[in-house]
Amino acid sequence: MPPLSFAAGALVIQLLAALVIAAHLAAALLTLGRTGCIPLARLRAADGVIVGLGLLTAATLLKTIELRTWAQIGLFAVVLSLRIGLKRFFAWERSRILAREPGLRTVDRPR
Repeated sequence: MPPLSFAAGALVIQLLAALVIAAHLAAALLTLGRTGCIPLARLRAADGVIVGLGLLTAATLLKTIELRTWAQIGLFAVVLSLRIGLKRFFAWERSRILAREPGLRTVDRPR
């Protein structure tokens, strides 16, 4: 059996990232339904997106091993920049939610 290529490994990581994001969004919806606390639901969603984007960035970096042309390198740089920017935005949103709702710090500790 041939070993997995880097692209296949990156695909597995991307699938895991999608599952993490979906699970956190489902948890946010359940939290909203049970408690009605919108800031807590937003916090759970932001946590999931932050973790998921971290995994997606790792998968993108794994794909760099197979970059061969300047066009591929440029596309990689754009995708990586977008993911880093989104991750920073969601981290900022998370800190903003915690600043406005200090009681949530005890409910949902940062990872």
